Order: sequence, then C-alpha cells, then structure tokens
Amino acid sequence: MKELADLDSIAAMSGCEDGSYDTAQAVVEEAARFCGEVVAPLNVAGDRNRSA
Repeated sequence: MKELADLDSIAAMSGCEDGSYDTAQAVVEEAARFCGEVVAPLNVAGDRNRSA
C-alpha cells in the first residue's frame, strides 16, 4: 500500500500532512472492522437463502 499509493509524496503535499502510512493503515483497519461487524451481518439471512 505504501509503494502503490506513494504515501510519502502524498504526505509531502500541502494540506495532506496527515496522509502517512500509519494513518492509512488505521483507516483500512477500521474499514475492515466496520465491514466485519456492521455491514456483513446485515444480510445474513439473504446470503444463506440465496438461490443458485
């Protein structure tokens, strides 16, 4: 992620000083937690009863 997004050059831009690797990693981890705990359980019954 650090190399593909070139986070160092993004963090060097004016107004993007908080765009560090640590910030990006924290955002991705929270997004994963949100998806696992909030989004995934929303359609459990539908996922189980899905017709092929």
